[in-house]
Amino acid sequence: MRHQEDIQQRLETDGIIAVREVDRLLRAALYRAAKRGALVSVLPGIFADAAVADHARTRMLALHKCDPNVIFTGATAAALLWTPDKLPRSVEASTELRVRRDGFTVSRWRPDPDWVTQIGAFRCTNHELTAIDLIPRQGGELIDRILRESNPAGREALDRMWAALRAHPQRPGNVRRAQLLGDSTALPWSEAERQAHEQLREHGITGWRANASVPVGATVFPVDLLFKEHNLIVEIDGFEFHRSREAFEHDRARQNQLVEHGWRVLRFTWAMIESGEWLRVLQRCLGVGDLSRP
Repeated sequence: MRHQEDIQQRLETDGIIAVREVDRLLRAALYRAAKRGALVSVLPGIFADAAVADHARTRMLALHKCDPNVIFTGATAAALLWTPDKLPRSVEASTELRVRRDGFTVSRWRPDPDWVTQIGAFRCTNHELTAIDLIPRQGGELIDRILRESNPAGREALDRMWAALRAHPQRPGNVRRAQLLGDSTALPWSEAERQAHEQLREHGITGWRANASVPVGATVFPVDLLFKEHNLIVEIDGFEFHRSREAFEHDRARQNQLVEHGWRVLRFTWAMIESGEWLRVLQRCLGVGDLSRP
């Protein structure tokens, strides 16, 4: 009974128990509890209560116990930084350990210490490095999140992300990372704009500029996409579009001025971008082959 109480107390305090840290008698009690199914081996020599053994935080505790120098990366780092209550089931980490168990994705890539931060008991890649690290999987989603949270200092935030990229050269995916950072501005893109950029690249469409400036008389208008050789402007209306009557009126007046000065203006909604419908319209206006299929 005393051993069971000791086990329970350790689990409540630490979340896990390392076999190497207990005496011979308690170790035997651990193995008996595991045989009954009350405890589960999360990693070799690391036990947790069966009810939470499959939880991401339990896996993180176990990995940290085995390697105090572990650095959590990827989606795990993103969750620690932004949504700690929504940790992904599979734990991603940089460690020298060889872990071959479900629920763990480890690598020996070692982030530069200057781009690592401490979150509670854990270390993980910081906001900027995590954002660029996940570009191959998530596109520019986290770039834009950082820019939104950093405004009005978006330029500084973007510079820090470039610095994070330069600090980790020759990594697979760096060409893609540089491409998206190169497209980014101090003002964050909407989700619809990011997806439009992705689709244009996917279909090999060139000759466009994002966030371009178009002079109309003494006024310079920012536009979402500019196909200058085709005298074509594309405007993308995301979720937040036209939240006020004033914005609606201003946008229509601007579009009329652009058309008056000889520009063709196409306007697409989020639903059109998401479905790919806009590519077929763009195809006809650019006079190119079928863009609806990669």
